[in-house]
Amino acid sequence: MLLIVIAEQTVENGGITIDENSLDPRQNQCLVRIHVGSLCVRRGGVPALDQTDRSASNIQTCLVVSTMAKKSLAPRRRSARERLLAAADELFYGAGINTVGIDRVIEHAGVAKASLYDCFGSKEGLIRAYLTARHEGRQKLLRDRLARYGKPRDRLLAVFDLMAEIAPATNFRGCAFIRAHAEAHAEATVKAVCDEARSWMRGLFIDLARGAGAADAEGLATQLVILYDGASVATQMDRDPAAATSARAAAELILDAAVPRSQPVKRSRPRSRA
Repeated sequence: MLLIVIAEQTVENGGITIDENSLDPRQNQCLVRIHVGSLCVRRGGVPALDQTDRSASNIQTCLVVSTMAKKSLAPRRRSARERLLAAADELFYGAGINTVGIDRVIEHAGVAKASLYDCFGSKEGLIRAYLTARHEGRQKLLRDRLARYGKPRDRLLAVFDLMAEIAPATNFRGCAFIRAHAEAHAEATVKAVCDEARSWMRGLFIDLARGAGAADAEGLATQLVILYDGASVATQMDRDPAAATSARAAAELILDAAVPRSQPVKRSRPRSRA
């Protein structure tokens, strides 16, 4: 694997320094455009190409082969922590946090057993990390999606639009937090992560309802959360990918009842001057 480098500069003292910022790993060759005197082109101390031209003003295009480029473009191997989290996300979400044992996660991740305890301390620590990563991933998906819309009403309904896009996936198993909360023991700290994720989701709906102009933002948010949860469960248990679309239609009706589209903007009356 080689690199594309585009550089144009005057050569002095028979050598050239290639700016590392100009490297483009998308190509498979290294092209250098230089003003050549009498020189041997080198990169990183590795002889690349002997190119002699007595005219210092002549512009030469040279194919530069660098053995250093091969090493720098080698794909980065994921850390043990990253591989364990990826395995946990696939296995815990697909089969459940109680059904899947740590030996299965370790084998799937291809790491030593000690790595799990070094990175997470215990299976429960790995479950917490898996759920935290899920929570952060959902936050990013929703924030990115809502950023596309300017109108508060559209932003609120976009939450259901996003679920409608995700639900048809073959590996969709419903809400990871509802499932983990149901499986976790009463005293498990795993429940705290699930509660935090649920609290954030409810807070999001409250903010969106308030932004849309709902007089009772918390009441509207409660209704929308129930719809959201129901769509997730129906998609998983009924294998109905259209459940999220139906929930979106129901949310629109509830929103219309709480905030009529023709509702005039409230304006404060000017105070009479004495």
